[in-house]
Amino acid sequence: MRSTRRLLLYIMAIVSAGTIYTLYSKALGDLDGLPPLPLAYTEEMLSDGPLPVPTVSATDLRLREAFGTNCPEIEYPIKIDVRARGMLVAANHFEINPDGRVRLTEVSVALFGKPKNGHSEIHTVHADIALLEMDSPVKTVAELGSRKILGAELISDPGLRSRDPRVGMIYLVQNRHTPQPEDDMMLRTPGPIYYRDLSQITGRDSTQPNIWTPAVIELTDRQIGPKPTTPATLRLPPTLKDDLRRPNTIAEMMNGSRAPLPTITAEGLKIYLSQLPNIGSNSDKAAPNKPAGPSPLQVRRVEMNGNVQMNLWVDGSSNFLAGDPAEKPQPTAQGLPKPNDKTPASSDRVLIQIETNGPFEYDVEKDIAQYHIASQSNPHLPNHVLVTRHVKPSLRDMMACDDLIIHFKRGGNSPKTEPAAPATATNQPSIQVRKVIATGKSVAVSSDSEQLQAWGYRLVYDAEKSETTLEGDKMIAVKDGNQIEAFELILSNLNVKNQQTAKARGPGKIGMGLLDPTTKSHAQQAVWQEWITFTKEIDPKTKLELDKLALSGGAKFTDKTEQRTLEGRTLTLWLLPQQSAVGSAAMAAPAGTGNDSRKPHRLEAVQQVVLHSPELEITKSDYLNVWFQERPVPKSAIQPIPANAGVNPPQTGNIPNLLPANGLPTGATPLATAQSGGTSVVAQPVGRDATPVREKNRDPIGEMFGSRSNDSGSQREKNPPIRLQSQRIIAWVDRTEKRNDLNRLQCDGDVVVHQDPAKPNARPVDITGKSMTLRHYMEGNILHVIGTEESNAEVHLDQLSLIGADVLIDQRDNLASVKGSGTMRLLSSTNLEGQKLETPTYVDVFWKEGMEFRGGEKWARFEGSVQGVQLNSRVLCETMQVTLDREVWLNQAQKTGQSGKDSPKIDRVICDRQPTNPKAVVDRSQQVVYTDLIRDPKTRKIAKYQSISSRELNLDNLSSKLEAPGPGTVRIFQPGNSSNPAAVSPNFSPIGNGNRPMAANSQTDQIMKLTWVGYKGALKADNKRRMAIFYDDIEVMHFPTENPQQVIDITKIHPDGMHLRCSQSLEVYSHKHSDDKTTMEMIARGNCRIRTFEFDATSEIVKYDESKDTLIFEGEKLPAELVRYKDGVRGVEPEKFKGRKITYYRKTNNFSVDGGTGVTGSIR
Repeated sequence: MRSTRRLLLYIMAIVSAGTIYTLYSKALGDLDGLPPLPLAYTEEMLSDGPLPVPTVSATDLRLREAFGTNCPEIEYPIKIDVRARGMLVAANHFEINPDGRVRLTEVSVALFGKPKNGHSEIHTVHADIALLEMDSPVKTVAELGSRKILGAELISDPGLRSRDPRVGMIYLVQNRHTPQPEDDMMLRTPGPIYYRDLSQITGRDSTQPNIWTPAVIELTDRQIGPKPTTPATLRLPPTLKDDLRRPNTIAEMMNGSRAPLPTITAEGLKIYLSQLPNIGSNSDKAAPNKPAGPSPLQVRRVEMNGNVQMNLWVDGSSNFLAGDPAEKPQPTAQGLPKPNDKTPASSDRVLIQIETNGPFEYDVEKDIAQYHIASQSNPHLPNHVLVTRHVKPSLRDMMACDDLIIHFKRGGNSPKTEPAAPATATNQPSIQVRKVIATGKSVAVSSDSEQLQAWGYRLVYDAEKSETTLEGDKMIAVKDGNQIEAFELILSNLNVKNQQTAKARGPGKIGMGLLDPTTKSHAQQAVWQEWITFTKEIDPKTKLELDKLALSGGAKFTDKTEQRTLEGRTLTLWLLPQQSAVGSAAMAAPAGTGNDSRKPHRLEAVQQVVLHSPELEITKSDYLNVWFQERPVPKSAIQPIPANAGVNPPQTGNIPNLLPANGLPTGATPLATAQSGGTSVVAQPVGRDATPVREKNRDPIGEMFGSRSNDSGSQREKNPPIRLQSQRIIAWVDRTEKRNDLNRLQCDGDVVVHQDPAKPNARPVDITGKSMTLRHYMEGNILHVIGTEESNAEVHLDQLSLIGADVLIDQRDNLASVKGSGTMRLLSSTNLEGQKLETPTYVDVFWKEGMEFRGGEKWARFEGSVQGVQLNSRVLCETMQVTLDREVWLNQAQKTGQSGKDSPKIDRVICDRQPTNPKAVVDRSQQVVYTDLIRDPKTRKIAKYQSISSRELNLDNLSSKLEAPGPGTVRIFQPGNSSNPAAVSPNFSPIGNGNRPMAANSQTDQIMKLTWVGYKGALKADNKRRMAIFYDDIEVMHFPTENPQQVIDITKIHPDGMHLRCSQSLEVYSHKHSDDKTTMEMIARGNCRIRTFEFDATSEIVKYDESKDTLIFEGEKLPAELVRYKDGVRGVEPEKFKGRKITYYRKTNNFSVDGGTGVTGSIR
């Protein structure tokens, strides 16, 4: 240790020496002891030309070209430039090892390729120590240029004393034909690195590498970073793998504020060369006319042993592992993109990281990379090839597999015009993924941007086809909570956002919505047998971009929550775009979850269509098409109905909705409703809800074939489903903010509709026809059913049936009509005269030309050979018009004060033989015929028969009157007394006084008798007064017979019969007594004549009183006359009675004469 005194002496000595030297330079520094040069040699020096440039050797220029302007290699004492081989070696120290190998310290080697675009491709190597094995012994440095390197070992020495920052690492750099370092590719490793000449390896395809190292290597390709590398980027600190844990690291690398990750890191490296650097052969001098050969260090294959991590900045539009597709620019009229198109530039890049614990292989010639899992690893640690795509700083797409093969395609080069210009965003070359094949026991894919997870055993991505295929024995993909299972999933057109497609090969299924906690399965499911396809489609009308979902080969939608299923050979669903869609629609699953805000635009099912739901069942159809269209909410539809509006609650047991509520249609709109008592023509539909309720959760899959009903649970259970069958079904649904309503339903081809009754005693709803159209309006529905010539359309409701070729029910205009021939069946509690029946019965009406009913105008008209039947009654006419006592509303909104239980009654019935068409030919012989037939329930024999035949029949139930203008006839066939057949007791009552046989007025035996009445004037009956009057030329025949249609011959008198003739009128009265006994009274006026087998009588008036059992003949201007034949034998002198009044007593069979003018014969 030096003392203080000695240190001071040192300092004083240094100061003294400095002072002496300063004095010397000041005093003697200007003296020059050399002789002056001759003038001849100093002329050029005295000129005014530029100063001479210092001379730099050609070797130093090549060193600066290879290693940079201020490279340390300039100062190395050893420099060997072998131009013939394009090799330049610089080293700091040379020595020969005892084993004969050459040892170079701080060695740098540059290999120059053929010039291209004015610049050479240069490969440089730098190591702290290099051990070279030559083909022959080397003694001096100069001999290195004439020797061939057979092997080499590059070693790093962190303890080497040097100012070079590269100490401790081995560097291999390629300049890519450019002088700037911003696009270089650099490999560095702590080494050692071994090299073996190709001649030392047997066979080109040998497994022995030419260059290898077991150490960790780091490869950085500055050309494929997120942005063009700049000198400022090179000065940034390196980014490590652990830095990715910070959320902003990716964003900082993309904006250039952080250095990108190394391109490749791995443990161990093997490089196979296709041509060795012949750096020592003098015989291979380049010939000037010889074409340029391959690069001296042409890499054929690269292998890495394990722990491989590759960071690739690929083209952002490649869409490998899904990701956001590029927006396709819309061309202008000249075909060029619009200036404001936000189309990503081709230089936009995303980071793809590939990691594996196993080996990596790269075929440089084919540009194919292969990644494999480790052959042996800890079973408790992950062992797979992991691919991560950083789409955005917070979004990642990942894939895990056992083996991964990537086909690369490098694109872009520096411009030819300015080769020295640095790479920019538009000319920066990029590495693109051309094809990816991932295999393994399980290939798993997840995407944050697409909210997608998928599993299979093989994945293929083809960038040229823009297609990704995922295969598996049971390929599973989960997106937005929806799960798809299939054998193969193919995603196509991934690079174009508006043209993406996806399809999955079946058999497969899709689960949608939330999982059922009990069954662990999705509530909504879709299955198919062949293919399911997802595509984008532009609607030609709305110009909206729709997501199209098509299932083929036998498909089925199932909603377990709502108990709905839809089956078909092919099912297709069009969905409206999401309000804020994220990512592509490659995995666009059908609507059906509470998280999916998309709405259906159209639903189509083709072949073998079957639908099951609580509201509707389609049992058989070849085609189903449902259109959804947006409609504003009408103000009238959301205004509450006052409490005193008198609107009746919806009836049940009828068509609640031809399609389910809220999805295909809403709000059950029955075509018929059960009413108690009275005659119901067509009843009211269920109107819209007074105040629609917003759905808490939209159910898109429910909107495909039905949705949650707004009705209560009891109402849904009470209404049986509608069963619909048709070859072709098309529905239009209006969608509002709060609900969906049926707009129109069109069914074509063998239409069959059935609905079981809600009440035990009610009739089911049945509709059949060739086609059916249902239009829904606020005021009601319009139902139109069309049949064929061979088979009529039929509409059977609870109390009404309509059959015809063309059936129309219009609830808006209160109109029902049938074109052409048809039939109507109507449940009525009254007969045709409006009289209440004990039990409601059906009225059947048949016609040939048409039927029209107008509820607002209170009438119905039937035309063309009309025939009406009710129980035992029947009416035949050419036209029949029925008038009701009040308006009938075919929708639910009845007028205030009219109760649904108060059924409309028949006010008037008019039957006519005259057709409505005035040009129609009238058959004068055709009469209006009314018949009433009653049979004994035990013997089935006719108990009573009565009929009216006239040219017109008018029934006025309001005044209880009947009119039948003549000429006409009346037949009454019923039991009568077997004794005293001459008694005139027709027991005739006006039509409608009952549908039971009349009780006999005596205890004598009963026989069937026919009473026939013919008249020319008219028949008028008054049910209130219990009377009937015949006018003008009345003929009455009364005789026993067993045939109610017995031919009438007024010239012949039955032994037990009677014939009555009068010219003015015949009055018949029915009297009901206190003991409920009914008796008849008859009065005939005007030239009356009665003939029986026993007597003939003439008078002006004939009276019969059943209560007194007397027959009275009265004369006014002329006396009454009666001629009685003894024992009915004609030809024998008869008994003659003549007087003002002759009375015949039936019980005693005696006569009495009042005011007689003469009597012949005895009176008994």
